Amino acid sequence: MSILVTATAVLATGALASPAGTGGNPGTPGATPEQAMANASIISSRAVAFGITPSIRSQMAGVIVQRSLKESEEKNENERVKFPIPGLGADAGSGLFTDPLLNLGLANAPLTMPTPSLTFLGQTGAEACNCLPPDTNGDVGPNHYVQAVNIRVSVYDKTGTRLLGSNLQSNTFFNGLPAGTSCRNSDDGDPIVLYDSLADRWMISQFEVDDVPGHQCIAISQSPDPLGAWYAYDFVMPNSNFFDYPHYGVWPDGYYLTVNQFNQAGTAFTGGGIFAFDRVKMLAGDATASYIYHDVFADDPNAGGMLPTDFDGLVPPPAGLRNRIMEFRADEFGDPLDAIRTYELVPNFSVPASSTFTIRADTALAAFDARSPSGRNVIEQSGGAGLDAIADRVMFRVGYRNLGTVTAPQNSWVNNFTVNVSGVNPTTAGTYQTGIRWFELRSTDSTSLGTVRDQGTHSSGAISGTTGLNNWMGSIAQDNQGNIGLGFSQSGSAQRANIMIAGRTGSGTGAGMNEGEALFFASAGSQTSSSGRWGDYSSMSIDPVDECTFWYTQEYYAASSSAGWSTRIGKFAFPS
Repeated sequence: MSILVTATAVLATGALASPAGTGGNPGTPGATPEQAMANASIISSRAVAFGITPSIRSQMAGVIVQRSLKESEEKNENERVKFPIPGLGADAGSGLFTDPLLNLGLANAPLTMPTPSLTFLGQTGAEACNCLPPDTNGDVGPNHYVQAVNIRVSVYDKTGTRLLGSNLQSNTFFNGLPAGTSCRNSDDGDPIVLYDSLADRWMISQFEVDDVPGHQCIAISQSPDPLGAWYAYDFVMPNSNFFDYPHYGVWPDGYYLTVNQFNQAGTAFTGGGIFAFDRVKMLAGDATASYIYHDVFADDPNAGGMLPTDFDGLVPPPAGLRNRIMEFRADEFGDPLDAIRTYELVPNFSVPASSTFTIRADTALAAFDARSPSGRNVIEQSGGAGLDAIADRVMFRVGYRNLGTVTAPQNSWVNNFTVNVSGVNPTTAGTYQTGIRWFELRSTDSTSLGTVRDQGTHSSGAISGTTGLNNWMGSIAQDNQGNIGLGFSQSGSAQRANIMIAGRTGSGTGAGMNEGEALFFASAGSQTSSSGRWGDYSSMSIDPVDECTFWYTQEYYAASSSAGWSTRIGKFAFPS
């Protein structure tokens, strides 16, 4: 059952009622789409500042020094938004649970996952910020790979050569904004870089959190060259919340953004928020570009950790297919079932009051175990401190590809998240073992949710909370044949946090990662910081030149230290 809300637009300066919440599971556990909605206000606001940043090549000297470092160990951002409720889910009577999809691929021989054809060093903690986490992400275009980590951006050619010889401070892309504007002056982190293949352009974003309300900073390249000129936008967020973990997706009618909302003190979770930015105007460098925003908390207080769909490929989605914002649901969180929930915000930038917000029916997945120990540092690694699993949300990106045509579509969405595979109630790191639940959804029209075409839980080696390997911090994408590539971190009590890749090929389903897994790059050190921060994300993307080559970026350690992480960038392809 779907619920549709058509909301009256209010000004960005207008009040937005948000019921008070607390950390954990706000609202009524088990909230379903059948429940009535309230607080259906939609907010529209134009950019508060616009400018044209000159060619990056021409203005490398004199980049602005950041005012402060926000993603440090001292400010523990990216708080959890969901916590398991004791006694619910995962065979609550005994506490024992075996994932029915665990390691389906291991029974399918031969396992022939290709190794990378190229990897090269990306940015490092020492040159970027000496902060945690790196927020590793990147994307590939026709001639470049662009990587963003916390407060730095680097541009590479496809052989791995870093162009201009150094990385760029993130606010370099916002130097064209008027003097004194928040997005020009600040580098606060949580970056995202995406290649918009529909327009052959680039998008780079970060947040600004010194001001209350905070800002979202978005830059759009004027050409396919990421070292050319950029349009720079500064948007004020709609209320006094702290908008954490901002993640974007490219869609024909907008650049979509999801956030986890907290009070400024970080002591209360105030729900999920969804934005749509006017992509058409932003690509044209129109200073009047605006956003449409909907606060999901009053409609669905259990919502959090959602992500928008991000487009891959060259075949556009069929007319009328909306951007689908997804999150996973679990009975351990008090939800009705283990499932994917879909939200749809349809913006009308000309008449904001005509924008609509819909919660679609849940799409059931095979049962999984979303339980995790209390605290954050629950992933074991050899020679280092416990690491953050971030097992309460879907992981970047929700990748969409049309494997058919515009008139005869084969809509396909892929995503992944972290689950417990230890088989027991994980009360400590020693009883917790993580695997990656991945799924593919398919539909053949622009309105139906479609069905689960394939899903699996990828774990490695023996099942043991104490000595087993942990797979987590994944990112997933598919090539133009529908083959899937999954990248992730892997560690255990006897293994450092290596970078791994796994794959599914062929038209069959139910065989898991039938290509098995391969080492992408090995860590030679471990993270010793007691903060545990790892990630908070990684990125798998597809080369738009051949639509077959997977590019992946993830963090690792070249030597043990507190925050001296390194990142790796590389590529691989399946023989077919």
